[in-house]
Amino acid sequence: MNCYVLIGGGSSRMGRSKPELFLASIAAAATPVFDRVFAVQRRGGPAAGVETIFEKEHEEEAPLFGLEAALEHAKAPCFVLATDYARITGDLLRLLRDEAERSAASIVAPIWNTIPQTLCAVYRPEVLPAVQERIATGRLDVRGLLVTVTTQFVDEETIRARFGNQALISVNTPEELAEAEKLE
Repeated sequence: MNCYVLIGGGSSRMGRSKPELFLASIAAAATPVFDRVFAVQRRGGPAAGVETIFEKEHEEEAPLFGLEAALEHAKAPCFVLATDYARITGDLLRLLRDEAERSAASIVAPIWNTIPQTLCAVYRPEVLPAVQERIATGRLDVRGLLVTVTTQFVDEETIRARFGNQALISVNTPEELAEAEKLE
């Protein structure tokens, strides 16, 4: 199974490039867990420090385009991960990968703070038509997929018990970055 790290966002709330801040540590956590690690960049964006694939040309900004590129490239189950997860570990990625390998669900995603984490999840190839249909109709919210295909959730309490209360924190602003750095 390959891991695809989405790096095509604008990082507007952060005010600096999240891939520059976090991609190296995310790739380091993912490399021992997955067959290969790819960055998924918006068409025309710069290649990353890891092998990079590019989304199709589009005007809107939404991670659904990166998910589409990952599924088209992988043609197999793949792990899709946003650069927001600055504290992700190989052990947590391995747990999620292993859960997906045991599951028949089309999507396997963890729950964190009661919210499905669709950008830290395994997607099977059969999700691609639903992704393309959502893009074609302008419904660009990835969470909308959860009601159209079979989904298994990894329990939040299990993750917290094994990996602590910071395992899936998302870093999108300078304030969140400062909080995450205090935890290191």
